[in-house]
Amino acid sequence: MWLSLFTYKNVTMRKLLLILSIIILSSFGEIAAWGKIGHRTIGEIAQRQLSLTAEQRINEILNGQSLAVVSTWADEMRSNPEFDNFSKWHYINLPIDKEYDEIEVKQENVIMIIDRAVAILKSPSADKKMKSFYLKYLVHMVGDLHQPLHTGREEDWGGNKIKVNFKGRKGADNITNLHDLWDAGIIDDYKMSYTEYADKLINQFKLAIDTFERANNLSVCLRGDHKIAANALRQFVQMCLDDLNFYSEDKKKDSEAYEINLLSQLDHEKEFQANYLHFMNPNHAEYLTLKSYSHMNAIAEDMLLIDLSTNSIKNFERAKNIVIGFNLAKTTISYAIQNPASFEGMIDEFEIINTSRSDNLNQQDFTKLCDMHIEYMKLWREYYSINEQTFKDIYIDNLSLEESEYDLIQHEALSYQSKINQYGIEISKLTLEFMNIDVPHIEVFSNKLIDNPLSFMRTS
Repeated sequence: MWLSLFTYKNVTMRKLLLILSIIILSSFGEIAAWGKIGHRTIGEIAQRQLSLTAEQRINEILNGQSLAVVSTWADEMRSNPEFDNFSKWHYINLPIDKEYDEIEVKQENVIMIIDRAVAILKSPSADKKMKSFYLKYLVHMVGDLHQPLHTGREEDWGGNKIKVNFKGRKGADNITNLHDLWDAGIIDDYKMSYTEYADKLINQFKLAIDTFERANNLSVCLRGDHKIAANALRQFVQMCLDDLNFYSEDKKKDSEAYEINLLSQLDHEKEFQANYLHFMNPNHAEYLTLKSYSHMNAIAEDMLLIDLSTNSIKNFERAKNIVIGFNLAKTTISYAIQNPASFEGMIDEFEIINTSRSDNLNQQDFTKLCDMHIEYMKLWREYYSINEQTFKDIYIDNLSLEESEYDLIQHEALSYQSKINQYGIEISKLTLEFMNIDVPHIEVFSNKLIDNPLSFMRTS
């Protein structure tokens, strides 16, 4: 995607960054499910990240048991009638349009218990038995909280009422429900132990870090504008890696810090746009695609702060800005699709790739790559269009949507987000194939969705 910036002798850095983009996009979809293997995978990864002091203290509390082993204890005890009162600790029901702090909490739930467990583990007055009980629950509840259907809707019992047939298999034995599919079905299909699964996740992330370092080392040979453009790209990829890094001790979990982090990403993205787009042809598809992101970037703060529960003037102004932003993004990407000149950059890139091959690529190869880029841009156009219309209907035209209509819109938007990620990965893989670059073996655990207004940056 960035070949037009570099002469071929310096393109190795770009090859590595393409590999990196695939690794990043593939590694961090949901881990897939939270049955025994899923919970123990989480516990195993957590155990490996403990400091020596924390490991020693946990050994004392758990009598030498690991976090992986105790991670399933809370589920194992559910068959004990004495633990019936704790069944509601594993989940929280949320309306689809509400956040946790917007609802009236009527009973104990997974979020409440996590907070309680942390407080008890910090308390000098709590005895070892109590700390052991709550540490076992804490390890389990953190896992449950990250299984999407443990923060589901009451009316379908967190997906338990939704029947599914997994991977098109036939027969009654293969019919399950959506919740159980997440809890065990998907991850069991990989037929790995929890230690193998933990190794795979950790090694895949480490591969991304190693690839980034190799690309960074290779960039020292660049000079002038090539160097400036490469530095802009390097800093941007570094920010994405830092945000994805589950090893980081600096990751903050509270909602306020989360919003601060998103706003910080906004600043990084704006800086990247300013430094990187400067070197690109404004008529080329890559420039126009990135430019469409910048329009969404400009409204990300409004999307973050808009309040679904009020009809204030401030909300109306934010909604107008959002509608305008999505319209500009849609118009920009539509121009890229319709303007023949926008594909000149793809032609240039294809010709550079061809110079490195002993056997030339043909017109069919170029058409395949070009068609994938066009489809990728069309998906973004549809995504922009859906969001533009939704915000216009709800906030500007004050249309009242039924919950089923809102669900359909959400489903449609998520479907486009998933397809965008899939095409981004496939385009990178095909480009590497044309360049005779071996892509490290990676596993796409699930379709990674865009989970906040800024995650689009990771697919660009």
